[in-house]
Amino acid sequence: MPFPIRTFHLILLAALAGTAGCKKNSGGNNPIKVTGPEPTVFLLNTTHDTLEYWEGSTRTLLPPNPQAIPYVTSMAVANGNVYVSGGNYSGTLSLVGEYWKNGAPTLLPDTAGSTINAVTSAIFVSGNDVYVGGMFNYPPVSTVPWTGPAGDYPLAGYVAAYWKNGAPVRLPGTGSFGGGGGFYNNDYSDYVSGLTVSGNDVYVSGGSHQYQMGNPATYQFARYWKNGVPTLLTGNLLDSSGGAITAYPSATGICVVGNDVYVAGYENSGTASRALYWKNGIPTYLGDNSNPSAANSVFVVGQDVYIAGYLDSAHIARAVYWKNGVPITLSKSPNGSIANALAIFAGEVYAAGADSGLAAWWKNGVITHVGSGGEAYSIAVQ
Repeated sequence: MPFPIRTFHLILLAALAGTAGCKKNSGGNNPIKVTGPEPTVFLLNTTHDTLEYWEGSTRTLLPPNPQAIPYVTSMAVANGNVYVSGGNYSGTLSLVGEYWKNGAPTLLPDTAGSTINAVTSAIFVSGNDVYVGGMFNYPPVSTVPWTGPAGDYPLAGYVAAYWKNGAPVRLPGTGSFGGGGGFYNNDYSDYVSGLTVSGNDVYVSGGSHQYQMGNPATYQFARYWKNGVPTLLTGNLLDSSGGAITAYPSATGICVVGNDVYVAGYENSGTASRALYWKNGIPTYLGDNSNPSAANSVFVVGQDVYIAGYLDSAHIARAVYWKNGVPITLSKSPNGSIANALAIFAGEVYAAGADSGLAAWWKNGVITHVGSGGEAYSIAVQ
């Protein structure tokens, strides 16, 4: 099926596709009623191996790295500036996370100060502060001899994090302690998919693929953090006995309006995925069990909840958005399509994604293709 659900590792190798702050990964959730000239559409996309964003008809290329595989994940437009999260991947020990401000890059370190162990997935600008969501990556070969339960054992794998103005903040995840031959480490498999800021509070969506079979307390596949405190997101996670895993929920984006927290995602039962979103931890399902679907981002205006994603039809992925649970098809291309992000401006619906292997965006269902290949990951309207 075209455009299948992409796990973090597949996304990383193919070019990470981000989701958040009341759309996929950037800020602003209130419609602006305007009259006069057409608003400016900002679009973040790839065209084959080229990373670029558009401000109306003006194209800006992001600097390539010939020694690495570059990726972009999300965009935020604020204070007259364009911010893009992304990075470079050039092997297991070289994951460089960064963000660009008007095309100028800033590298993001891990807590040890290294700039080759970071992956980004979301960006949000609040006032003069730049927040980037992502993960630290630590090589699994880093183990130390057993010195007792209170020993300082190294981290291994992906650890959830965010950066505020370049300073790293580690988020508590679900890890497991283990090793062999007298050498041990703390193994993690976290992911971060979205980030938004409301007032002084920082919200991050994501989860973990790490768990201990037979211990339901560790089945935290989807969650969000508020100021570093995690909240578990579940759906049809366990069977009636509360023991066996029947579904794996994943979080893809986050939006906060007032005291309400919305998280987009999907639930994978092993045979198919099903789109859903959580409002204050309560799941609402969008697709059905017979046709695969996924929710990639959420945008809330007043009482209306908009979700971007895809819905399978006759084994072909169709780009859709849901408004209050009702699906609206954006494309019926026989070659597949997907919607990754949404923006609502003056009552009009803008979406970004891909159609027939081409980066694309829609305004009220009318499609515009961009370039000769690739995918669009984020959209903003001003």
